[in-house]
Amino acid sequence: MKILTSDEYTTLKNKEHTLIHILPKEHYAHYHLENAINICVYEASFTDNVKKLHLDSKQCIVVYGESDDEYDSKAAAEKLENMGFTNVFVLEAQSSGLDTDQLLSIKDGNYILAEGSKLQWLGANANGSHYGDIALKNGHVKLSNGKMSGGVYGRYAFH
Repeated sequence: MKILTSDEYTTLKNKEHTLIHILPKEHYAHYHLENAINICVYEASFTDNVKKLHLDSKQCIVVYGESDDEYDSKAAAEKLENMGFTNVFVLEAQSSGLDTDQLLSIKDGNYILAEGSKLQWLGANANGSHYGDIALKNGHVKLSNGKMSGGVYGRYAFH
């Protein structure tokens, strides 16, 4: 696995390659790079879905997620290499094509959880990863320095 810089990816865009957005379909629906296909690394069917592409093991494959230093991109690249692919790259974060006005930014503060809100979680270990959703009916969360730092759900507090 190799990290692709912005310049390297610009050069590669004109050559045959497969670009895979490895986050859940909800993320893909809101943002993805041109010509990217969506195969979520968190789904147990990740390898089966890659096999359906009938790619040659030497085919150039570029994966991207939130950033090149996140576990998701590296996990996808590792799974592809374990499948026998020999030309796998992780797209570095700043080459993802996002302009600063496209980045989600939430200011620090307290936010009320609307009915129908859900908390998405991710668990990972050396053997794989899994994720899920928890439906939330009421409460609030507190953000400090751009990260969740506390809150209340029903009668349970977290910090």
